[in-house]
Amino acid sequence: MIVREQLQTAADSAALAGAGSGTHRQVKINVTTDRGKFQPPCDPEEGCPPCEECGWQTISGIIGNEADLIDKGEWRDFCVEPCKCDGGDCWFEIEERELMYDTHSMGWGTTTQELDKVEDSLTKATREILSKYMYQCTSTVAHMVANKSLPQISAMLDNREYWIMEWMYAGNYNFYCDYPKYLGQVSNKERECRQWRDTGYSYYPQAAERKPMVDRIIDNIDNIRSANSRPLNKIDSKYAGAAGQFFDANLPQNAEDAGIAKIQVGYR
Repeated sequence: MIVREQLQTAADSAALAGAGSGTHRQVKINVTTDRGKFQPPCDPEEGCPPCEECGWQTISGIIGNEADLIDKGEWRDFCVEPCKCDGGDCWFEIEERELMYDTHSMGWGTTTQELDKVEDSLTKATREILSKYMYQCTSTVAHMVANKSLPQISAMLDNREYWIMEWMYAGNYNFYCDYPKYLGQVSNKERECRQWRDTGYSYYPQAAERKPMVDRIIDNIDNIRSANSRPLNKIDSKYAGAAGQFFDANLPQNAEDAGIAKIQVGYR
């Protein structure tokens, strides 16, 4: 009975040592970014229009080690690109906190569906911002960017001919303005088409100014996805090492055949 009590003490010390060597806190947080406002371009005659809201963006259900995610500030990897006219704050809220003993039962980041939802939301916001930025032709640009992904929008802003093709399509004109002539004379349709094309060319430099913003949002989304797939450091081997050392240190002399048969870890 004495040996049994001593073995129980050894087992208890081993359990405490194993738990103490590997415990960590897992948290589930939500990260919200106030994207601030954006400034549409100024008109030389009419002046600058007021800044417009970009809205808030929240990424929910982000899971990770509290020491990494909060103490080391890795939650900031889930902030999104601000519009840089006003605001731009980013913060987190803790939704859950748990004491963990087993890193294998812990995930990192958030769900793919949540990140897809964020990308879709940012894409829609970018389309709206770009069309409002081009306030002289908001409806036309809105038509041009509708249903386009962020890489497609970036490609359009990077290539003047691509921009003009979309501009002409949005205005219901063909690219070359080659409409039938009447009695050898240029038709009104052709004149309108050429004027429309010239207007599109004149607006392109203003639109191209927004390409860096779109590219930053694309990079931001890629970085968030990369942070979300960050690998975990498995620390389960520490349990067996620490537990074994403490068990052997407390092993009674008359229990030479005693040993740890099983280590079970979990969390609650």
